[in-house]
Amino acid sequence: MLLSHALYPMNDFTAPASLTRSIATDLLRGELGSAGVAITDDLADPAITSSYSVAEAAVEAVGAGADMLYVSGPPGVQEAAYAAVLRAAQGGELPDRRLDEALRRVLEAKLDYGLIR
Repeated sequence: MLLSHALYPMNDFTAPASLTRSIATDLLRGELGSAGVAITDDLADPAITSSYSVAEAAVEAVGAGADMLYVSGPPGVQEAAYAAVLRAAQGGELPDRRLDEALRRVLEAKLDYGLIR
């Protein structure tokens, strides 16, 4: 599923859905029962970069429930997002359980599509 950057009343229209746990996890996974891979819309989109750096948004998105991150643009921006997520994981800001969930979903999808055995 694609996590959009739309604003919703459940978070007082203050944060993009892709960065909001109440939407990415509570609503989509909890209430709606979605079990598949959740990928963000482009984190280099102005809807994000007007308020966040791509690196900050990447950490927020994973913490909110995104399993994969889409980052367009130059490699330096993508590398900054990767480095920020890695630092957050190593520093405990992103719990191991959250990372394990994301990894499991991605690997299960790859198995389903025959990309790995």
